[in-house]
Amino acid sequence: MKLVLNSTTHNDCPVEQREKLSLTDEHIKTMLKAMHEKAGISEAAILKTCNRLEFYIYAKKEFDCNSFICELMEQINPQGLDCWKKFSKNTQGIDVVHHLFRVSAGLDSQMPGENQVLSQVKEAYAIS
Repeated sequence: MKLVLNSTTHNDCPVEQREKLSLTDEHIKTMLKAMHEKAGISEAAILKTCNRLEFYIYAKKEFDCNSFICELMEQINPQGLDCWKKFSKNTQGIDVVHHLFRVSAGLDSQMPGENQVLSQVKEAYAIS
């Protein structure tokens, strides 16, 4: 098994491009359902804020998370697919955990110390 993060954030992607990746709550629910039904995925969560779109996936080692996310993006938000392919990053293992702690603590924010993102992380966990 592997822990994977596929993401775009304010660090990698300009705001006018991130706007193309906008997802509704229904989009998130549809994507999560598809992720949870996929045989290669054990657990999944999606963190969506104004500054980031992040897919956290715990999957089988041989599962291609990046291709799967691109397929979902093409189905749910086709106008954002090119942006996703150009700006998304792939992180694995303990680096995913470090990233999530930095995000939750408000250290990976346009306004360092911002605490709103912690409630958004909690909400993403509850929805997942």
